[in-house]
Amino acid sequence: MSRVAGLICAVLVLFVGTTGLSYRVEAQGADTRFFPETGQTVKGAFWKYWQEHGGLAQQGFPISGEMQERSDLNGKTYTVQYFERAVFESHPENRPPYEVLLSQLGTFRYKQKYPNGAPNQSRNGDAGTIVFPETGKGLGGSFLLYWRNSGGLAQQGFPISEEFVERSDLDGKVYTVQYFERAVFEWHPDNKPPYNVLLSQLGTFRQREKYPTSQQPPSTVRDWIAPVNISKSQTYNNLPTIAASPLTGEIMVGWEERDEPNDKNNTLVATFKDPAQALRIQALQSTGFKQTGGVKVKLDSLGRRHVTWWGQTGSIICNYYAIIEADGRLSVQEEVPNTCGSQQKLTALAIGPDNSTHALFGRDNQTVNYYRRDASGAWSVKGEVIASGDIPTGVAIAVSTGGVVMSAYRTGGNDVDSEIYVGVRNPNGGWAMENLAEGCCQGCPGYSNSYNPALTPDPSGGIRALWADEQCEPRTVPRQNDLYYQEWVPDRGWTGPPVRIVRDPGDAFENALAVDSTGTAHIVYATDAGTNVHGKYRLFYLSGTGSNFTTPVALFPGFGSNATYQKSPSLDYSAGWLHLVWNSDHEGNKEVYYSNKGLGR
Repeated sequence: MSRVAGLICAVLVLFVGTTGLSYRVEAQGADTRFFPETGQTVKGAFWKYWQEHGGLAQQGFPISGEMQERSDLNGKTYTVQYFERAVFESHPENRPPYEVLLSQLGTFRYKQKYPNGAPNQSRNGDAGTIVFPETGKGLGGSFLLYWRNSGGLAQQGFPISEEFVERSDLDGKVYTVQYFERAVFEWHPDNKPPYNVLLSQLGTFRQREKYPTSQQPPSTVRDWIAPVNISKSQTYNNLPTIAASPLTGEIMVGWEERDEPNDKNNTLVATFKDPAQALRIQALQSTGFKQTGGVKVKLDSLGRRHVTWWGQTGSIICNYYAIIEADGRLSVQEEVPNTCGSQQKLTALAIGPDNSTHALFGRDNQTVNYYRRDASGAWSVKGEVIASGDIPTGVAIAVSTGGVVMSAYRTGGNDVDSEIYVGVRNPNGGWAMENLAEGCCQGCPGYSNSYNPALTPDPSGGIRALWADEQCEPRTVPRQNDLYYQEWVPDRGWTGPPVRIVRDPGDAFENALAVDSTGTAHIVYATDAGTNVHGKYRLFYLSGTGSNFTTPVALFPGFGSNATYQKSPSLDYSAGWLHLVWNSDHEGNKEVYYSNKGLGR
């Protein structure tokens, strides 16, 4: 295998101010730093070593505090701290720079996975490949360049294998890898330098093996950060939605706040770069109890924030639209033309590549209508009918990078035969709608009950679709739902029939979908599987493309007596980060929580 020369880095590093939620720390003194991303602090000799030996790219975020641990190599007890890609050991008996040493995580991992050695190894054949007599293993190409430029023997250790192919335990993908005493190098040929060699998260793996999840705080057991409460109120905070900007690095969350003692509702939006810092919260509308909702948010290529929602005055419901500029100034807030009195509480929002606004508003069980606002500010489409008489409920909309507009809705009403209809808009008006769930689902001859369509664009100009559908093998009461997925590409349409990506033992009902810059789909869904109580939901996460998806994993523990109430997830991707919000019940208060996950870390 040949590799590109000149590799100097080994991880996707997001820089402050221009590329999404960035790495940052808060000063706590000259030799101490707190990391809000994981809620951990690094201090003293460990902090000095972290800074001087590659920082975030080489070591990753801290995922534990300092603690005492007995070494599996020599049986001695050391002060250690876990990082995503390393474990630091304190050796005060040594002189600098050897007072901090790294655990041999590569050795531990290799012996555990391959006690008889990994199969099908092959030595790199590039010119300049060297062989280490200490282990008899070769090292060449970009792996050798990275090893030399990133600490060499002290940081990485000797190679303990040749190159071979391995499936990642983090994302389920297959990579060419090479094991070292203190690291595992992964070859990512689809990434541009300096990101085509990445390090496995050996610290994360090691911590999960040694310490059961029940013994760890949420921030130390997975690569999603610990949940952050961004609503922070005693009111009912409902149905959050999220959008992230690659231009400004800001995240925007919208939700409905119900203030039951005062019979008042607020349409709220919060903007932040770091959820550990103060949020900028704006109330766009205040109404009577349960008289506003359906908040949707998106960001455009200029860093502006677009918001749609519905609000009620008296008995009249109107749909509303706002633009918040990148500097936080509210520049537009208006009624959407031809919506007042139509009682439209169904809402969906998308932004086109030309910064045009595309919205769906509909009346539950009656109509779905399409609206377009051009970048000039004119509403060029006002109430184009998509569905009428199909008993529509849930709605979704997406615009591809090529400007193709796709909408989706659920038809059939409640607890009857229901389907998912999806359609592409003709540039001159009109929709070519089709029943996406018709080829679904296993064990459901003739019909099934479908729920919650989601649409999102991908970087190649296509659009991805996701929905829940009743499990009929056999049908159960209460119901069990699975998740189905399909991919659409320009000039071809759907690439194949629906793919069941989650066969769930519970009610996999609400879901959220995002696609990253490599075309990988990321999915978060809520299910009551494992709780033994119908309606008590937990969030699960998986990723993949086509029909190849990772096994779903549970995300976060809950709070208090309603620990499994986690619903209404909303997901977005920007500049190497996934951003997630959801509802959770904290001792009786419905609150909005946020987390993020860095991809490639």
